Amino acid sequence: MPRRTSKSPPYKTPKRTDVSPRTLFAEQLTAARKRGIAFELTFEQWMSVWSRSEKFSERGCRVGQYVMARPGDIGAYSIDNVMIITCSENHSQARAAAQAQRWGT
Repeated sequence: MPRRTSKSPPYKTPKRTDVSPRTLFAEQLTAARKRGIAFELTFEQWMSVWSRSEKFSERGCRVGQYVMARPGDIGAYSIDNVMIITCSENHSQARAAAQAQRWGT
């Protein structure tokens, strides 16, 4: 395998179109638990949030893709505490929340 140089493009993972929604749900549940974040959504609630957003087919963590996020990265993943926003918006909110916590505001 050739070495990556600064001129070669980064490796891009192909979109996971062959993965079932239940598997994607289980992956998010597992990731939240590993990070110590409560995950209170059932599969049906999780799927309902994505369905209402009409962004399920655009899920992902790259620029222009959408994620299920918590306002200010605070609290549990629960039906009243999640929203679908772009990955970029989520990163901006997380940075702002971390900065506010550092400065005590």
